[in-house]
Amino acid sequence: MMIEQLADNEYEKWIKSNKFDRFWNGDASLWTNNDENRWVGWLKLPILTDHDFDKIRLISADLKKIGCKYIVLLGMGGSSLCPDMMANIFNQQASIYPKLFVLDSTDPTQILALEQKIDLKQSFFIVSSKSGNTLETAFLKTHFYEKLQKIYGKNNVGNYFLAITDPGSTLDIQAKAEHFKATFYGLSSIGGRYSALSHFGMVPAGLSGVDIKTLLKNAQKTYEQFKHSNSHHQNPAIQLGILLGVCAGQGKNKLTLILSPQIQSLGAWLEQLIAESTGKSSKAIIPIDGEPLGEVESYSLDRVFVSITIPPSSNEEKAQHQTIEKKLHQLEQAGQIIIRLKMPDIMHISVEMYRWEIATAVASSIMGVNPFNQPDVESTKKRTSEIMRLNNKLTQSDSKIASENIYSSKHLTIYAYTNATLKSHDLLAILKAFITLLQPEDYFNISAFIEMSEQNSEILQDIRILIRNYIKVATCLGFGPRFLHSTGQAHKGGPNTGLFLQITTDYPDEHKIPILNTSFANVISAQAQADLDVLVNLSRRVMRVHIHGNVYEGLVELRNIIENIVSK
Repeated sequence: MMIEQLADNEYEKWIKSNKFDRFWNGDASLWTNNDENRWVGWLKLPILTDHDFDKIRLISADLKKIGCKYIVLLGMGGSSLCPDMMANIFNQQASIYPKLFVLDSTDPTQILALEQKIDLKQSFFIVSSKSGNTLETAFLKTHFYEKLQKIYGKNNVGNYFLAITDPGSTLDIQAKAEHFKATFYGLSSIGGRYSALSHFGMVPAGLSGVDIKTLLKNAQKTYEQFKHSNSHHQNPAIQLGILLGVCAGQGKNKLTLILSPQIQSLGAWLEQLIAESTGKSSKAIIPIDGEPLGEVESYSLDRVFVSITIPPSSNEEKAQHQTIEKKLHQLEQAGQIIIRLKMPDIMHISVEMYRWEIATAVASSIMGVNPFNQPDVESTKKRTSEIMRLNNKLTQSDSKIASENIYSSKHLTIYAYTNATLKSHDLLAILKAFITLLQPEDYFNISAFIEMSEQNSEILQDIRILIRNYIKVATCLGFGPRFLHSTGQAHKGGPNTGLFLQITTDYPDEHKIPILNTSFANVISAQAQADLDVLVNLSRRVMRVHIHGNVYEGLVELRNIIENIVSK
């Protein structure tokens, strides 16, 4: 039976079983009948009150008075990805407002790069964590709090910090004790990745000049439309979720995102929403973000292509749009499933976000997984804490997991963690043997615990395209530790179909955190090791490539070897 017919049948089942009303009421039996009903506060679209808007306006006025030019959000996952998306999409259009930066990394090089872009004396910091005890956020807050305390003194430093957290959290208590300028509270009925249209996403956007009133007004109209359309005509959000869930059940679980350039950063937010919600019980929809469109023959039939477009604003964008549409048409003719979604303008990004929150929850229902928990994210956090207690910078010998087939070149050292025999004295042969472990309908994932710079990203993009075209599998790219709070759940909780290439390096150790008796080099080393340990314990196929010295030169060497492999 055709996918479209299966989706139509499922939609009819939803009507007959009154699942629409049950969905809007948060009926836990639609999922796994555990605690899902506790986490559906986002369904009613939490709208900021007039008091919230007034509070944001007052803070903005104060920031203008003190000459603030930069707002830095410190957060991870659900606390950082929406603000990061907003900063990129709106491109700091309102120049009278401070420029928003998001720091969601413990890589010392990336922290230093951020510090070089801003002036601490003209900066204001948002510390964002729903739980209030997110490890990375806590360390980053401590690091910058100490720096600003040297500038403003102990009694005044709190005036340059704002908290977004749940009431009574560790961060809430800390913000009060240290006299933060303000605290905005989340709702206990909304989990992190579903909190984008609440304080966690809207406060940073509002302070940086984004018209959040219009964003939320557009989303509110959509809420009314979606909720009351069930008995009259097909609901577009639920229809999307049903189609995605049915496709996943038929082996088409590589959701490939094709986005207009103006909204490219929506992909990273969607990655977390989809992967962390569906990646449980050996099931998952694997989101593929940032993989450029290839030729028809580059793809297996395990894909679903979703095109989200916005009207092009330049001739260059029009040409890009036409090229993409031509390729999508060719893919459609070849039997691939293409879903086309259109946004009238960027002020409807909130509508798209709400649509996808609903669709992801619906797809999770069809797949039989709980979309609101993240058990394997927690397991990696626990392993990180265990490693951190060693209180030393980790080396390969610190791992409890035995490696095999160690090989070194000038820039690279290879550690293989797989049951397959990869023994060789030739680096090219080792990498080729690893890559060819990929089977049809697998996916290739690069987990890069290095600076997320444009230069590094470009080389890693080259690598994923080479692998995609060579093996015809979907490819993913994530920078650590941010992906641990995003796609990491699907890596561990989803099906064992990933081939994982982890990239680490020799991290500079000068970024100390004296109060915590550690450094960011220790932290990111522990996080990389924890990720690897959990993957290996789950029998995932993993290889670590450790780069010595210049990271870019090491990546180029790795790219050149893989290019050599695929050309033969």
